[in-house]
Amino acid sequence: MQVVEILLPIRGNKTFAYQTSSSVEKGQFVLVPFRNKKLLGIVWQTTSQFKKDSIKEIIQIYEYKLKDSFLEFLKGVAEYNMIELGIVLKMTINAFSTRESSNYIHQANCPSPISLSEEQSNAFKDLLRNAKDSLVSVIEGITGSGKTLVYLKLIEELIKDGGQALILLPEIALTTQIMQRFTELLPQTTILQWHSGLTPKKRQELWQTSLKGGDVIVIGARSALFLPFTNLKVLIIDEEHDSSFKQEEGAIYNARDMTVLRGKIENIPVVLSSATPAIETIYNYKIDKYKKIQLNSRFSGVLLPDIKIIDMTEENLPKNQFISSTLRQALENNLNNAKQSLIFLNRKGYAPITLCAKCGTKSSCPHCSSYLVFHKNKSSLECHYCGYKTNVITECSNCHSKNIVFFGPGVEKIEEELNKLFPAARLAIATSETIANQKSAAELLKKISNHEIDIIIGTQILAKGLDFKLLQLVGVIDADCNYTSGDIRAHERMHQLLSQVAGRAGRANEQGQVFLQTYEPNNHILHSIINNNQNAFFEAELHDREASNTPPFSRIAIITLSCRQENRLLEFAYKMSDTMPNLENLTVLGPSSAPLSLLRGNYRYRFILRAKKNISIQKIITHWLAQVEAPHYIKIKIDIDPYNFS
Repeated sequence: MQVVEILLPIRGNKTFAYQTSSSVEKGQFVLVPFRNKKLLGIVWQTTSQFKKDSIKEIIQIYEYKLKDSFLEFLKGVAEYNMIELGIVLKMTINAFSTRESSNYIHQANCPSPISLSEEQSNAFKDLLRNAKDSLVSVIEGITGSGKTLVYLKLIEELIKDGGQALILLPEIALTTQIMQRFTELLPQTTILQWHSGLTPKKRQELWQTSLKGGDVIVIGARSALFLPFTNLKVLIIDEEHDSSFKQEEGAIYNARDMTVLRGKIENIPVVLSSATPAIETIYNYKIDKYKKIQLNSRFSGVLLPDIKIIDMTEENLPKNQFISSTLRQALENNLNNAKQSLIFLNRKGYAPITLCAKCGTKSSCPHCSSYLVFHKNKSSLECHYCGYKTNVITECSNCHSKNIVFFGPGVEKIEEELNKLFPAARLAIATSETIANQKSAAELLKKISNHEIDIIIGTQILAKGLDFKLLQLVGVIDADCNYTSGDIRAHERMHQLLSQVAGRAGRANEQGQVFLQTYEPNNHILHSIINNNQNAFFEAELHDREASNTPPFSRIAIITLSCRQENRLLEFAYKMSDTMPNLENLTVLGPSSAPLSLLRGNYRYRFILRAKKNISIQKIITHWLAQVEAPHYIKIKIDIDPYNFS
């Protein structure tokens, strides 16, 4: 009998000893008894120090096996992000099945319809050269420059003799347009999607295909990174700057960074693509860790949109109106020319604040330290953090006044205003709520493509790489975007969001128009966008980050403590502060109340750690937490390289 160590998809980092009379290999799938149930696991180690006495036997051994390099990747994800190893395993074997997958047979290499410009051809050659050395390449190009065509040409070249490719996208609900385009450009290739909306059968089949090395291109959300590919030729992150690649709940990780890790461990080339790369990505190509490839021209030959600032301090708008006279006139002209317009406001619902005009009481969530958003279409007040919902109020809970007002605009309010201005125009709202799945997204995109919609009112979901041929005008209701918030990435987010939204205009045959409504017309971020000088913004932002010793010039981690009882939480937080590490080149701030101090009924306090780049912040946290045992009622959340500072 052989004793082996089995890793199970449960909380914790430990393995469990089991014995078997059969031969097993590291990475092989097995079924084992665990307490009063049977669990699927993998062989983590084929030798063990445990004695055979009283050790349970493996129930079943499967033929399926994870590659050693993939196991190393899972271990790397766990260690870097301080996620329990069993949880990382669970992320990759959730779709395990013995069901036979569809056989995707590689077809003969045929010429594809992909046609590149001279600039794109040069970019492709550089990309291919980097790929042969398994390097990380960054395709940075203006919106509409054809970055997608270049990386698709690379995929075609790398898998022409068979193989697998993975493309990660930030918003899987909007893949219908992308899937259609990819299928047209690579007609000889099997292209499949991976996302949470797949049926169990489809997930199991695709999981099997990836494990068996079937020839396929997979387009997926961040979780697709944990598919056990065995013949992976290239990893692509499209819109690599997008914050959606950071998983904020449960196992916290950044799919972009973990993709780079997988590429390094498995010796696979990685391509990061964006018109507005993350500051960390820019820093990495500046120090030659990544290789930059630049595209400066729109593929269609059309000029970049003409961008104008509208100074809202000079507008004399009536109460509860938010569309300036300049934007209103531009919309009217665009409608008369039978062109489409996009009105952008990154705020769902009708109004973000509901308050009593007499005493000033605001409607708040009983479970979170946030205001309830008024959704007029549903006659409800909703919390966008925990999902709490209640009927819209008609009377103040504090003074019983019936003088209730709705303050500030959301997309529903803008729709109402547009309906009054242009009653004959066909309008549609696009938010993560209205296009929550692929079916509803596909229906909306079809209507837009068929010109059944004149004006689209949308949030940031429409800034994620979509291409609308008839979209000629973009109007941004609030270009200030709360950029003064305490988030170190606030300026970066503002620049990315506005640049991406502006880039939706005029991508087909004629130059588009963009109007930015702002109360700060001299804002340097807006002027970098107007002048198409994002390098100036990047340089200024890197200078500010270095001066303030924030990422990418340092490392940050946040430890968030939460508990139902605030007094118990404070007691533990101060107990932790007694053992706070006191090291050179390390700064620890806290404990302090988190900006979102109450979330889903739990009070929240946090510590922020900042260290030099060469310091292992994970080891510091591990040593710190080992000195103080957390009671069962305290939850500890660790976020390495945080994106969300709320």
